[in-house]
Amino acid sequence: MKNAVPKNDKKRRKQLADEVAKLEAELEQKHKEELKELKEALPEQNSIADGVANLELEGAEQQIQHPRISKAQKRRV
Repeated sequence: MKNAVPKNDKKRRKQLADEVAKLEAELEQKHKEELKELKEALPEQNSIADGVANLELEGAEQQIQHPRISKAQKRRV
């Protein structure tokens, strides 16, 4: 956008600079709001992740360990 206006057109260049500054400010505000929402939602995600981790641990304890089969034994079967 900045290169779209010729250097000798001061009025349009100033207008473009103001527009870019406005867009950057809006983007910065939007990022702050998104970070705030993310931080508010983060505790919920942590509790869900902890629950899933507990389920995985319980499931791992219940699995029976099978002896590892070597490549030679696989070929014989």
